[in-house]
This record gives sequence, C-alpha cells and structure tokens, in this order.
Amino acid sequence: IASMTVGQMVPLKSPPAIEKKFTQPPPYLSEGELLGLMEAHEIGTDASMATHVSNVIRRGYVTLDENTRSLVPSALGLALIHSYMMIDEGLVLPSVRANIEANCKLISLGTKSFDEVVGSTIADFKRRFERFIRLAHRIPLMLAVALDPSVVGGTVDTSTAGGQLWVNAQNKTAACRLEELLDPTSQRNLAALSTLAAVPLDAAPGGAGGTLAAGGGLGEEEEAAVLKEVQAQLEALGYGAPQQAQGQEQGQGQGQGQGQGQSQGKIKKKKK
Repeated sequence: IASMTVGQMVPLKSPPAIEKKFTQPPPYLSEGELLGLMEAHEIGTDASMATHVSNVIRRGYVTLDENTRSLVPSALGLALIHSYMMIDEGLVLPSVRANIEANCKLISLGTKSFDEVVGSTIADFKRRFERFIRLAHRIPLMLAVALDPSVVGGTVDTSTAGGQLWVNAQNKTAACRLEELLDPTSQRNLAALSTLAAVPLDAAPGGAGGTLAAGGGLGEEEEAAVLKEVQAQLEALGYGAPQQAQGQEQGQGQGQGQGQGQSQGKIKKKKK
C-alpha cells in the first residue's frame, strides 16, 4: 500500500460482490414500546395505560405476535382508524387525550375547577359525536375495503367511494409527523383540538367530491347508494348474503317446517 499513489488504478482479481436490497417499513410497535411512548408523551394515566393494550387486543383492533410481542393492526383496526381520520382527526391523534390529561393536572394545581374541565370536555365530545353520526357511513365503507384481500398486497380499487376514501386516509396518516404532534402550537394539533374544522365530503358514487362544513353529510339518496355499494362489496368478498337469497332460504325453511308439521299431523291421525 505504501507504494500506491492517489488516483492509481488497481486491477481486480474478481468482480466485487453486489447485493440488492430494498428499504423496509419500520416494524410494528411492541407492547412495551407503545406503553413507553404513551408514558413519555403523557397520554393516559398509569391505570388506563395498563389496560390499553389488553383492550385493543380483546376488541380485535390488533393481533399480538407472540414471538416479537408486536401489535399488528387487524382489518377492523385499519378500517376504524381510517374512518376516524376521515371523520375527525381528533379521535385518532393523541392531541385530544393529552389535552384532557393536561387539564386534569390544572385541576390538581388549582388553576381550573373540576366543573369547568368536565363541562368543557363534555361539550367538546358532544360536538364531535354529532359530527361523527352524520358521517358514520364511512365506517362500513372502510371495512369493505379493509376486508378485501388485495388491499393486503397494497392494491386498492380507487374506482369506488370506499377505495378513494381509503387512499385519502392513508395519505393523511402518512402526513402526520412526530414533530408536529409534539408541538402543541402546530396546525395539525390545533385542527385536531378544534371541533369546528371543515369535514371532507365523500367522493360520491357519481364522482362528486369536495368539502363541506361540519354540519354536512350525505343526502338520503346518496347515503342509500353508498350503503348499497358497501353491501355489494362485502357480498363479493363472501361476507353476508344477498337479501333475495336470504329471503329464499327463509321461505324454504318455512315451507319445510310447514311440510314437516303437516306430515307429523297425518301420522298422529293414523295412530288415533
């Protein structure tokens, strides 16, 4: 090496080994990591954090990988989180819960009264609930998409209202940055804490879309069309059965029951 000079070309005995690799998404949070983050960012109390993991597993929002102790989102969990993102970000982001905990601390410090904090919190969630029920049809839309096996492979049919919403929710979730969530003055946190923010309107089956105020929602005809689309998607995936088929099965069951009853009656008469 001492005899070599800068820029000198050196012949290789064999070509260098080349290994092709691809970037991988970060692993799912483990139980301990999730609890650690909740504690670090003051989300929940010691008592509520202790039961949080068992609750989300019991309700089927995640499954627990016994080998890695990772919490893997289920179809139901993804549908729920995407629905909430497209209904009210405040129901998903930790800002609202952290704000409640901060107000509880102010009670202990004597800065705010118990009645003041409880009253403002109830009023806030009442407005969120009223907005939620106006847009609750987005939940079955998201569930129909989440249960589609092709979505697991990353393919989403954006020709449907549910598919369009799913992609929008994915983009909104991907746009969330930890730095924003840790900054109480960030626009995302301020929007999550507000119950007066604009709510995006579904892209209706006919292709209409846009935004409307918090008081808006779908009309009866649009809502019926969306629910009909959801039912068709779920039936195509093998969940549920068409109403007509169900009616035929019920009719057959009633006919069989009546026929059996008549036959039994005849047998009894013969015995007499």
